[in-house]
Amino acid sequence: MRTVILLPFAEPDGVAPSDTQGTLEDLAVVTGLSRPARVLDPSWTGGGYTYVAADLDGWTAADAAAGDSILQRDVTIQVLLAFDLTNATGPACVVCRGLDGSASEYYAWGLELADAGGGNVEVRWLWMSAAGTLAAVMPGVYQHPGDTAEILLTATRRRVSTTEVVCRYYANDRLLAEVSTADGDIGGGTTGHTSVGARKVAGTWVNGFSGVIDQLKVTDYEMSAEEVSAVWERMTVHQPNGVIALRALSPPGAPWSRNPGSDIAKFINVAGQALGLAAARAEELRQNGLPHRAYADTIGPWEQLAGLPSNDRTPLDTRRSRIVAQLSRDNGYAPPQIRQALSGPLDLAPDDVELIEFSPHVADSFATLETERWHLEPAGSWTASGGALVLHRAAGSDLRYSPPPGGTLSPCHARLAVDDTTDLLAQVKVSWTSLPAFSTVGLFMHNRRTNDSLWFGVRFEGGIYKIGWQQLKAGVLSAFTVVETPTTNVVHYLRVTKGAAAGDYTLRWSTIGFNSMSSALIVGAGMAAPENVGVAAMSTMALIGSDLDATFDDFFVRAPRSRRAFHWYALRAPGLPGAADLLGANTTMRTIKPAHTHAYAITSRSLLCDSDGSVCDGGPMGAI
Repeated sequence: MRTVILLPFAEPDGVAPSDTQGTLEDLAVVTGLSRPARVLDPSWTGGGYTYVAADLDGWTAADAAAGDSILQRDVTIQVLLAFDLTNATGPACVVCRGLDGSASEYYAWGLELADAGGGNVEVRWLWMSAAGTLAAVMPGVYQHPGDTAEILLTATRRRVSTTEVVCRYYANDRLLAEVSTADGDIGGGTTGHTSVGARKVAGTWVNGFSGVIDQLKVTDYEMSAEEVSAVWERMTVHQPNGVIALRALSPPGAPWSRNPGSDIAKFINVAGQALGLAAARAEELRQNGLPHRAYADTIGPWEQLAGLPSNDRTPLDTRRSRIVAQLSRDNGYAPPQIRQALSGPLDLAPDDVELIEFSPHVADSFATLETERWHLEPAGSWTASGGALVLHRAAGSDLRYSPPPGGTLSPCHARLAVDDTTDLLAQVKVSWTSLPAFSTVGLFMHNRRTNDSLWFGVRFEGGIYKIGWQQLKAGVLSAFTVVETPTTNVVHYLRVTKGAAAGDYTLRWSTIGFNSMSSALIVGAGMAAPENVGVAAMSTMALIGSDLDATFDDFFVRAPRSRRAFHWYALRAPGLPGAADLLGANTTMRTIKPAHTHAYAITSRSLLCDSDGSVCDGGPMGAI
């Protein structure tokens, strides 16, 4: 971040104003403009120039090196001026980069004032798109203090994207307005000129300024409110006090003159303002030295201290909150300290940071259907009703299963990450009012690495109900293996536990409850570690012959040896106002969590690698 242009207008009368940063060539008066008059009023910082709108007083200068002042992203214009509203004639250009008329001279940035009526003044940004279209930017408005009263105007522009630009206007140290525009396509030619006091439109100089302009500064970053306030205090409090102090310390009989053009007055003014500058810098450090108010050159060292990457294009508020979060992590690992550390990056009050600490158990009462937990296909077929999960498929529907990706049907299942199924248990109560022929309802398991699937449940075939299991392995669907044939259509309680050997499972069932169940050992089912566990319905027929209406309740999964017990997340619930800095939040979490745990800041309970805003493998319901 740097000051690109600085025009102090402190040169002797008759000398061309120059840019102390060396970005611009010396300012010159060209055809169509007149030279403004010098002003040496003692209230001004070394003087300035008076511009008359009717005379089109103004200057222009080319870049010392082509493109030095183009600034097509973030930029701040800060100027000390007195606006002569009485003699203003329409919009008054303070400064403009570009002379219009060609792509090489499209406006990259500029600032104008205008009479808003009722003693108010509009201050407005201006720039052009790459096609030469003038941006539509709303103004800020301030109360005119008088034609000769000086005011510090600051206008900041932060380009968020090609469709969003945030602009702020300040009068002295007061924020006038914050406005947004969709004009993020910012043009400006590499050979453009910078003009002061007027701007050129289609080859003609127009919009002459009326009043005094002094101390014009342009930066390539968005100046913060704290920095604007510090500049105002330096100019209006500390430096004038320095001059007063130096005058008060002058010995009796010392030569004295209030004439701003005299050598003695100049010396007192320069030396006194130097004293004031030192006092201003000390006060600036006191007020803005800590990271929550740091800006410009002070924010970078804080990022280095906190071990964070430094990026000038990242919004200042985001950079500050990352630093504060990083430093806050040293308070400890208890939930209150974690919430406090993450409140800044997640843009939440600490109490609103939801910490999700997972146990190895998943249960669902189906009071509502949590779409972040359940994967629901086909859409619209699954509902939560009466504390149960209800599935309806009309006759003629295709319930054949082909696994993802590209499957025709994925069942409703819980996204549960499991890496050790030694003691896996899954259970559900299932009932139906209509079960078409060759259809199965019950528990479902899937391994997304191998793309294998298992079903355990009740199948209607040949006019009778059958309890058993079926698998899809290496793309081949096995026959339904029957372990018992029930005699009636009643509620069935199903429970599956993992067997001792790889690929072995035990299926238990009952019509009266989970406490008294029959069982059968299933050997060699072929899936060592299901990752998704849930409920499903499927058919081997192309089209089911009648409606399917099934109800699932009391769903429960336990995987005590999974990694799930070592997973925790800081959730910023969807729909909350504000904006999360997930990158900064996760940087903070990496310094908080022990090395062997899995922890992320998330904005959804089911983030996966291909989800918008996802931190890859940061999802609590599916990533491992």
